[in-house]
Amino acid sequence: MRKSIFWALHLFFSTSVWSSDLVLKDQVFVWQGLSLVFPEDVVVKEQNLSREKILQIFPARREPFFMSIRELPLSQIPDSLGEWEKEVFWQGKQVKRVERTFKESSFLCYSGEQVRNQNLLRAELCLGPIGSKFYWFWIFIRKDRADLQSYFETGSFLP
Repeated sequence: MRKSIFWALHLFFSTSVWSSDLVLKDQVFVWQGLSLVFPEDVVVKEQNLSREKILQIFPARREPFFMSIRELPLSQIPDSLGEWEKEVFWQGKQVKRVERTFKESSFLCYSGEQVRNQNLLRAELCLGPIGSKFYWFWIFIRKDRADLQSYFETGSFLP
C-alpha cells in the first residue's frame, strides 16, 4: 500500500512540477520551430497530446499574464469560429473580433474582458497560420497591465 502511494505521488510530481522549464526575460525560447520571447521571466510547460501539442506559459514571479499556445492539426481556419468564441469567453464583456498580423501572417483574434478569480482580465484568442502550421494563442492579461496588453497585441512575443 505504501509503495503504491509513493509511486502515485512520484508520478504526480514528476509530470506536473518537474516537467516545467524557466525561461528568463528576453531569452529566445524555441518550441516546435516557433521562436518566442517574453517580457518577464516565465515558466513553460509542454504537453504532447495525440492530436495536438500545447505549450503553457506562466509568470515566474508574479501574475500579470497567462498564455497557452497550441499547434492545431488544421490546414485552414474553420467556419465555425463562433464556437471558439463561446468556448473561451465564458460570460465575456465587450468581445470583439479583429484581424491582426503576426510574423507576416493574418490571424483572426477575439478579444474581450472577463472576471476570473476576482481579477478583471483582458482575454485574447488568436487563430492563424505561421508557415505551414496553424496555431492558437490564448492570452490572459490583468487589465491594469496595459504594457503587456500592447506587447501581446502587436505580436512582440514572436521575434
